[in-house]
Order: sequence, then C-alpha cells, then structure tokens
Amino acid sequence: QVFVPLAQRRGGSLGRASYLVARAQPEEGPRVAEVMRRTLRALFPSAEPPYVRAAPSMLEPELRPWTLGTMLFTAFALLASIVAGLGVYSAMAYAVNERMRELGIRIALGTANNEIMALVVSTAARVVGAGILVGVVLVLMSGKLVAAMLYATSPKDPLVILTASATLMFLGIIASALPAWRASRSDPVTVLRTE
Repeated sequence: QVFVPLAQRRGGSLGRASYLVARAQPEEGPRVAEVMRRTLRALFPSAEPPYVRAAPSMLEPELRPWTLGTMLFTAFALLASIVAGLGVYSAMAYAVNERMRELGIRIALGTANNEIMALVVSTAARVVGAGILVGVVLVLMSGKLVAAMLYATSPKDPLVILTASATLMFLGIIASALPAWRASRSDPVTVLRTE
C-alpha cells in the first residue's frame, strides 16, 4: 500500500487521478485502446497523453506469486503422481513375483489369461482404494490447514476430491497392468519348476 498526498497527484479534478475503464474482447483490445487515446486527446488537448493499458498487465504483478505457487503445486502433484504410480508398480511386481507359484497353478488348472489379469488388477485396486480412503479422511480432517492457500474453492470440494481419487485409482490400475500381463503370460511349467 502506498499513500500519496492529494496535492502531489496529477490529472483530473482537484488533483485526483481520473480513470476510464473500457471492456473489450481480447482481440479488440489494441483497437479500443487507440480509439480511447484519440478520443481523450480530442476532448482534453492540453492534458497529458493518456496512459492506456490492459487490465491483465495491471493485475499480473499482483497475481505472479499466486501463479508461481500454482505452478509449483502442479509440478509437485505431477511428481507425487509419478512416485505413487512407480510405488504401486513396484509393490504389485513384488506381490506378483511372490504369488507366481499360485498363479502358475491357476494357469495350469485352466484359468484364462484375462482372469489372471483381473485377479492381479483387482488386488491392486483394493490396495489403492484403501489408500485413497485413508487419504480422503486425512484431507477432510486437515482441510483447515490449507484453506488459506486456496482460491475460489473449498478444501472439502467434492469434485476436486473425486477427481483426485479417480486419477489415483487410474494410475494404480495402469501401474498394476504390466505385472498382471506378465503373470498371465507366464509358463506354468517353468514357474512350478523354479519354485
């Protein structure tokens, strides 16, 4: 905040600055600005040339910290999603490796490949679903801690929580698909011999 003595402010009546605001489509901005300049010069020929600029350029310095914060939060969210996906992949690859004897027996007894894949992916979906449930509970309990950093949304916004949950579930299913595919394509004789 800057306080300027009234006597030092130039332009307008009684030393107050005068402002004129015009609303225009973004592509019409330069043409409207030029029309405003010409009109003001014609109306007030002895006044200083009008200073015309777009509202976004005036607001950009104010919004820059928030934009940077949003970009950082987005980058960290993407990084966290990648780490979560890799974690699910690693856990499922390990779990499938530990269950290869069981899966080999299932395949030897005639279980179809898609049923083996469904078994592995459903296991991953249950694990990820439990993690999402715990995460949603933590979000709802700690929402007040981040409420001050949010703009035009609530920390308990159901659409945001649902979108994040669906994204994490999708990542979990995709991350478990490769171990599931490998397990469904394994040779039961080789698996049973190695075990």
